Amino acid sequence: MAMEGGMKCVKFLVFVFNFIFWVCGVALIAIGLYAQVALNKALVVTSASASSTPIAIVVVGVIIFFISFFGCCGAWKESYCMVTTLPIAPVLSCPWPQP
Repeated sequence: MAMEGGMKCVKFLVFVFNFIFWVCGVALIAIGLYAQVALNKALVVTSASASSTPIAIVVVGVIIFFISFFGCCGAWKESYCMVTTLPIAPVLSCPWPQP
């Protein structure tokens, strides 16, 4: 599929910004895992919320990683399915309020 100059620019920008978010997702996963390991090496964790914070960071990192991965691959391969997954995935990944 041939693209005009403006669409090449948009494709490149979508790829670059999703790649930056992908790197941030990897960084969050690494920071969360490091915090979890460092927290387990600490003497005693007295509160449950202190031990669940690194796990929450890892979960957020994994969500960002997968969403930005779909955006990167969708922009690079010009895949309609992956590009449409990009705006739908954050809506599906947010927790719904409990009644």
